[in-house]
Amino acid sequence: MGVFACAAAMLAGVIALGGDAAPGGEPQIVIVTPMQTPTSPLDALLTTPTPTLQVIQSGDNTFFDLQGPTLMPVIFTPTPMGIALGVTIRVDVDGGLNVRPQPTTDNTPLFQAQYGELFTVVEGPENAQGLTWWRIESLADPSRTGWAAGEFLLVVPPQ
Repeated sequence: MGVFACAAAMLAGVIALGGDAAPGGEPQIVIVTPMQTPTSPLDALLTTPTPTLQVIQSGDNTFFDLQGPTLMPVIFTPTPMGIALGVTIRVDVDGGLNVRPQPTTDNTPLFQAQYGELFTVVEGPENAQGLTWWRIESLADPSRTGWAAGEFLLVVPPQ
């Protein structure tokens, strides 16, 4: 942000001092390059090179060329949805997910849901044994219902 402010101030100064008049003499090139002297190897890894501003005058034109590091692009992603009643979820564990009659691992699984299989959340959450449990029901077969650990479920965004 400061670099842009400096560039704008320099441009305003050039215009205020008659930057629109035809310059005389040879074109001038000014290169400003700050020196960096890291004090430790960690500083060398953490310091970002300072951008370089080049002012190039040619004829009636003045050009400002800013060179140096660029910022990472900003990528906007939707806010992740949490598991809640009524949402559609999919199984996100290779090898299948044990779906149980109660929200605990102290019982025999009713069935094993396969990776990518879709369900609707019909009850929960219940916290037991360090896991958050949700009662799920298969979209393809409503008789396939039971409790599954939320850590292995992903919300399917509505379309």
